[in-house]
Formats: sequence, C-alpha cells, structure tokens
Amino acid sequence: MKSIATEIQDYLSNCEHQKKLSPNTIRAYKIDAKYFLSFLSQYQLQNEPASKIGKEIIQHFVDNLLVHYAPRTCKRKIACIKAFFNYLEFEDIIPINPFRKIRLKIKEAQTLPKVMKHSETTEQLRYVYQMANNTKTKRQLFYAKRAIAVYELLLGTGMRIGELCHLKLSSLDLDNQTIRILGKGGKERIVYLVSDIVVDAVKAYLKLRTSHSEFIFINWNNCRMREESIRSIILSIGERTVHRRITPHMFRHTFATMLLESNVDISYIQELLGHSSIRTTQIYLHLSNTSIRSALIQANLRNRLIS
Repeated sequence: MKSIATEIQDYLSNCEHQKKLSPNTIRAYKIDAKYFLSFLSQYQLQNEPASKIGKEIIQHFVDNLLVHYAPRTCKRKIACIKAFFNYLEFEDIIPINPFRKIRLKIKEAQTLPKVMKHSETTEQLRYVYQMANNTKTKRQLFYAKRAIAVYELLLGTGMRIGELCHLKLSSLDLDNQTIRILGKGGKERIVYLVSDIVVDAVKAYLKLRTSHSEFIFINWNNCRMREESIRSIILSIGERTVHRRITPHMFRHTFATMLLESNVDISYIQELLGHSSIRTTQIYLHLSNTSIRSALIQANLRNRLIS
C-alpha cells in the first residue's frame, strides 16, 4: 500500500498532466502539500497509508494552521489538502474524506482592495513616457517602450499580471482593438482596447521586437517575461514616483473602480475582469461608496448653507 507522501506525488502529477492546472496553481499546491507532510512527520505518519489519517489529525492540522497563518492563507491550504482527500476518496483509495467530519468556520476580515489615486497613475505614466524620451541606446528604448506597453495594458484592461505575461501575438488583434485573454481555469475572454493611446503604445513596443517568440512581453534575451520581473519594474517605478509600494494587482483594482465610478454596469465589469462570480466583483462597490463619501466630504454641502 502506498504511503501518503507517494499519494500526494501522484495527486500533484494528476493535477498537472490530467487536470492541466496552471503552473502557479501547481506551485501553490506543492507548497501546501509540503507543509502538510511536514505536519504529519510530527506524528510519524508521512510514510503511512492515507487511510491512517483520521478526523483528529485533520482537526489538529486545521488548528495548527490557524495559529501560524492568516485566515485567507488557512483557507487556501485547507482547500488544497481537502481537494487531495477528495481525490483519494473518488479513486477509492480511502473510504471517506476525513474533512467531511470537520466543521470549518474560518472568519476572514474583509479588506478592501488597494487602489491608486488618479494623480498616482498619472505620475507613473508620465515617468515611463519620460524614460522613453531620455533613452540613449536601443536597449534602453526597448525597456522603456515595453514599460509603457505594460502600464497602458494593465491600466486599460485590468488584466492579471499572469495573463499579461502569457499574452501571445496570436491573441492580439490591433486592427479590431481586441485582446483574447486566457484567464483562470482556462476560461477565455475578450477585452477591448478602446483607447488609441493604448493601441499606439503596444504598436510602438512591438516595432522594437526582433524576436520570433510567440509571447508579446519578452526580455532582451528573447525569453518570456516572468511575473517577478514585471513586479520588480512596477515596484521600482512606484517607489521613485509616488513613494509607496505599488503592485500589478493595484492596476486591476484601479481599473475596476474607475469603471464603477463611470457608472459602468457591474456585470460588464465582471466579464472584463474574468470573475466567475458577481460576488467577487461586488467588493468594488465598497470602494465606490468610499469614493462617494470622500466626494461628499470635499463638497461640504451643508456648510455652504446659512444657518
């Protein structure tokens, strides 16, 4: 009979090759599985069959997570291990998933997405365009034009950084000003480049490419850009311009909030962002309400009236 450590390896292989889960998901699953095995080693259970893992061990595992991690991280790790046991049950490797007997009520404090002020987005855009004007070499110009295209696409489409990194030339239709994006779970959606400024920025960058790579965003060595590289660029520019930590996901949040403030229907925003549930998109309603409150405070209507 296989050990639970071996069963986990089989499960991860199944997720990668049969389910075709994304590399990011597989990476997260491996981290969570490693943590679970480390926990089991405390009870000398890592080399035992999965049927040896009962309700008590699972409850201890959940309690351990709650001590060491924030609620959101706990939920993710639990979901991963629960899915693993679901797989074992479905394959008749264990008679029943021990998670079925565990009551999971993890309260997660709702935090609003961080957005950028209009002045902050303007300042960063101004900076990347100035970079292009001040270049002295072809390589510097390539980096600058690439940065402009990255910023314009993130702000103009709200796409995720992983989606940006995996954009292919075949997904780009500049004549019709559309991009086909492969999102989470292999779900495709179409986003629209309604601004000529965004289209021109992409065209200007593509003119400097000499590579035959299928990916749009590449480095000087013609390899696909990694998420870490783009994060580093955005973080650096954010610190130089607005003097705070800017992340790629803040562009997505800012895009969604600006659409809401422009009275775009929330169902359209859901489609543009690639959210599977409208509930995920609705968090931006709270941001919009915050903006409304700030606007009212600035207007100070009552104080204009004579008492």
